Amino acid sequence: RLGCAGRVVRMTGDLVAQLKGASFSYYGAPETLHAVDLDVHAGECVVLMGASGSGKTTIVRVLNGLAGGYYRGSVSGDVFLGGLSARDMEAWRRAELVGSVFQDPTAQFFSSQLAGEVAFGCENIGYPAEEVVRRTDAAIGRLGLDRLRTIAVDELSSGQKQRVAIASSLAPAPRLVVMDEPSSNLDEDAAQELGAVLMELKRQGYALVVAEHRISYLMECADRFCYMEAGRMRAVLSRDDVFAMDGSERVAMGVRSPAFVPRPSLKPAPLAAGLAREGERAASGEAFGARLEAAVKGGALSTQPGQKVEVRCRRENGGFGTGHNTVLPELTSDYHFILNPDIQLTADTLSDLADWMVQHPGVVMARPALTFPDGQPQRL
Repeated sequence: RLGCAGRVVRMTGDLVAQLKGASFSYYGAPETLHAVDLDVHAGECVVLMGASGSGKTTIVRVLNGLAGGYYRGSVSGDVFLGGLSARDMEAWRRAELVGSVFQDPTAQFFSSQLAGEVAFGCENIGYPAEEVVRRTDAAIGRLGLDRLRTIAVDELSSGQKQRVAIASSLAPAPRLVVMDEPSSNLDEDAAQELGAVLMELKRQGYALVVAEHRISYLMECADRFCYMEAGRMRAVLSRDDVFAMDGSERVAMGVRSPAFVPRPSLKPAPLAAGLAREGERAASGEAFGARLEAAVKGGALSTQPGQKVEVRCRRENGGFGTGHNTVLPELTSDYHFILNPDIQLTADTLSDLADWMVQHPGVVMARPALTFPDGQPQRL
């Protein structure tokens, strides 16, 4: 394949997945994907990049079978997995060949317990009980999740949930793993850790297809960058091609900087002095969360009009889960808050003055579709 600068992007192992003239139309909507060709080899990481709505996620869904299955619509062209046509492939067989990691990991969870979630795919494929246990333990160990076995999945942090989703996708030992913006809920350091995990999967021979806007954590792992625009694959780029693009070109393509940008060090504001004193480290995320929650309830944390307050927590021992995601929703809970000395509100009226932007917009959407001015509905 040729990058836009004419350099050959070399392939690695056996052909694991192939799209030949693949197109897709969601039910009741115009064609979204137009005659896409894509080859993915063992030990190769292919990054799909482009603006929102360019077709990245739809390619992922065509590969894992959700397009035309869970998402109603029409698939045309050819899809091959492990050299086999996927046209009439049974769902269980496809699950053996393709592992999936969603943008919102909770959307793919079926169990409240970590081991049960990782084992779920193997159990549904029909592996013997001993094999399910072996594969589950191996996947949990590979992602460093043993210490979280006793914690309910819905109590894990976003980063921890993403690791559980990756472990679940690996348990059936697929040859291809497809991911839809897996770093969307991670900070920069955690995204770099994710990149290291993907690099190790690549070394082990997995084929990876990652749809992303954020590409800095993938620069060491990626072999090719496929630029999508309006449902078409416009260019196939090498790492050198991506690094050579200027900022305006990246912005026009809907792609973020390929360079890792560390988060700046900020001094604690005086109003947060009781929460995070300089040089002090909380013993655990739970301890910090309890301290912040106590401060919020007790009125020790306050803001002024036009003031931005950022709650930033240091992750210890390479883990996720510092408590900030757990405690911040308290700002819209049923506790009393003093907005000024003369006004006291509860949850019944607080929503008129305070709102909360969640990580996953889908969880707060009340309708399945949005109707545009031309009268055409578009599924959300």
